[in-house]
Amino acid sequence: MIIATLEGLTEVRETNGLVLQRFVNGEDGFQITDELKKGLERRINDFFADKKKKLTDEFYSTPLWRDFAYMVTLVDPQNKFNPKLGNYDAILGILTAFRIRTESGFEFMLYDTIGININHRRNGHLRTIIGFARDIDLYLTRKTEHSRQLALPAGLRTSDLEEAHPRYCHVSDEWISKSGVHEIDYWVHLFGFKDPTTAAPIQPYYAKKDEVVNHIANLPPKFQKMQ
Repeated sequence: MIIATLEGLTEVRETNGLVLQRFVNGEDGFQITDELKKGLERRINDFFADKKKKLTDEFYSTPLWRDFAYMVTLVDPQNKFNPKLGNYDAILGILTAFRIRTESGFEFMLYDTIGININHRRNGHLRTIIGFARDIDLYLTRKTEHSRQLALPAGLRTSDLEEAHPRYCHVSDEWISKSGVHEIDYWVHLFGFKDPTTAAPIQPYYAKKDEVVNHIANLPPKFQKMQ
């Protein structure tokens, strides 16, 4: 449940003592900028330092950012993130989302970066962040297509087969092992392709499942090993 609105800029909800903030591209004066991307890059690299990984040097200059839709940040209620202040250390977790169109014109949401501070993992925040993202997906879908009753489906990929993949299995509809053109083994996790109650395929989304999986797996690599 949304419990507050911050300066007309973000919305928050509670999650085990922390709050989630919502920043939608083009709303309430929020825009993705090079400065913001660089600040997020530093913070995300902090989250993955214990895994000896960092974002690729090219990641924040890719054309993918033309499709940026929103981001969700996990913060302490006493130290909320404000892009105008650039207080990136306040971010304890993050999800960035993009509205993608495949070659056939099918639209879906891509969760391309999800990171949580090591001190706040295994506290249920992952499930809450993704649940919040699905609510935002429905909001954005209805904003542009008023007759739609369902959110656009979504997907993410992970090459962390031992730790991240099992966690995503608890929150996704389905997961598929896929090696893309860059010859990296991924698990692609899908959301909104099946009915959450009956697990029945939702059409026409499910018919596009393989197309979405291939598109996600073939995106440029996101992380590289730290030297």
